[in-house]
Amino acid sequence: MNPLRRSFRLVLLATTLSLIFSFLIIGNSSPSWAQLPVGVILGVVRDSTGAVLQNASITANSTETGYSRTATSGLDGSFRIPALPAGSYEVRVSAAGFQTGLHRGMSLAVGQEAVINFSLVVGAIEQTVEVVSEAPLVNTTSGSVGGLVDERSIEELPLNGRNYLDLTLLQVGVQEHKNIGTAFPGT
Repeated sequence: MNPLRRSFRLVLLATTLSLIFSFLIIGNSSPSWAQLPVGVILGVVRDSTGAVLQNASITANSTETGYSRTATSGLDGSFRIPALPAGSYEVRVSAAGFQTGLHRGMSLAVGQEAVINFSLVVGAIEQTVEVVSEAPLVNTTSGSVGGLVDERSIEELPLNGRNYLDLTLLQVGVQEHKNIGTAFPGT
């Protein structure tokens, strides 16, 4: 066989295998929610005695866009509404034989898991108990440390050299470590 023809076949085989391998890797990858600009609203629905309420209807409505998502509380009274776009929300909870619960003024940030627990009072469905507050700043759903640097911080803070990595220093618990010393450790 001609050496030039043999080299061409080897290059063609290597290119084909590389393309197949790339397709298998890229084709099987799935998007991660952590990479998207979304958050989660979760919590537990209870009655005034502290007993959990199952099958309660929970609706998260964006006050900015009108986007709405609905969930139902489980056997343990818990609910979870994932993949909500960041923004301001009001959350409404209703259950048969109970007054409707409403939580307004909730601001959901990227990657945040906002915990909103409801305590519904026995009464007519037409009555509504309204709670206006912010979600707690302490993350009670995971032990990870994280934060969001918003546009205002990026635009208004003086960044020495405009290095975006300096924005990590704005987060609680993050410290800069500069290795100032000799080039050879131990000398």
